[in-house]
Amino acid sequence: MPFLSAHPNSQSFILLNLFTFKFRAAVFAVAFAPVEASAEDVAFSSAQKSLEEEKSAERSRKSSSVAIFGGTTQDQSADMQIEGIPYDLDSVGGSVHMGIRVGYEWRARRWPIATGLEFEGSFLSTELNGDVDPSFAGSLEDESITSFHTDMNSVMFFFNGRISLDLRRYRARVGPFLSKLRPYGGGGVGGAQIWFNNTDLTTLDPESTANAAPFATDQFVFGHQWFAGVEYRVNDKVTVFGEFKEINLDSFEETNDLKHSSWLAGVKINYDHKVEADEP
Repeated sequence: MPFLSAHPNSQSFILLNLFTFKFRAAVFAVAFAPVEASAEDVAFSSAQKSLEEEKSAERSRKSSSVAIFGGTTQDQSADMQIEGIPYDLDSVGGSVHMGIRVGYEWRARRWPIATGLEFEGSFLSTELNGDVDPSFAGSLEDESITSFHTDMNSVMFFFNGRISLDLRRYRARVGPFLSKLRPYGGGGVGGAQIWFNNTDLTTLDPESTANAAPFATDQFVFGHQWFAGVEYRVNDKVTVFGEFKEINLDSFEETNDLKHSSWLAGVKINYDHKVEADEP
């Protein structure tokens, strides 16, 4: 090779330049190569991101629901008057009370509360038993009613408002069990269609009982109610609950201020609606 023989140091010069080029390329690759995260860092980052997404979705979530419930009455009370004579109403418990609710709920973004609206329909079957007020016993005539019994059936409709304590976003603080519990309370206004049937009367003179005309009712009356209970969220779809309810109906015919209280249990199916985080 004439060129190399003419320049004895040229071969060393070329090798030096080649080494320098490879060294610079290696330094450049190390300096600008992406840093590979450890498995622990990746897992932590993923968990943190999931938690942030869950919180964001929780703050902006709305839901609709359908619930069925049933139970028994605890007691009842009313002021009964027949032909101007007052009667003491026996408190009868253990009657059937069942119904259905359809509702929509909004969860607050910054506070652990949820508010909702509901439409409720229910059926109540009970009986009314009464005896004449003892203070009027001396003024009764032979045809006067001393006691009565009647079956009462009613179909009731109410529009309810409710508020709940929602602790799901505080799961890390209160634990998995308490975070699924939701105490709630509310009230509603509406009315009831009432029927009195199978009425039995007793008069002062037993021979006059057959001639006494039994009273009957087929009437719609307005009313209001309040309730309180606790829900337990089994999963995202299913919730079970227990509840105490008191229903107050307006006066009608012989009955004034009829009141029922019931213990109920039910199952609710939830349909969550996720909303974008930046939605107002």
